[in-house]
Amino acid sequence: MAKIKSVEHAPKVADSQVQLAINSIYNEINRIIDAVNSNVTDAEQQGSGRPGDIRVTNKSDNTVVLEVRTNEGWFETSSLTMIKKRG
Repeated sequence: MAKIKSVEHAPKVADSQVQLAINSIYNEINRIIDAVNSNVTDAEQQGSGRPGDIRVTNKSDNTVVLEVRTNEGWFETSSLTMIKKRG
């Protein structure tokens, strides 16, 4: 499953120095969105991501886990249980 990248766009301003600052902020916002906006299956590459990333993984046994990326790799919670389906 290909991950969809965040593409929040910075507003345009006249001052070039301010524009650089705004662009930098938006780049960081997109990086943060990408770090937490990840839904994968357990068959996908385990080496992906950067420390601090968070993702929801649909396991092959139909369970769902929350995973956190550290310098040592991905760590996962125990299986999550759906209490009430919304939406």
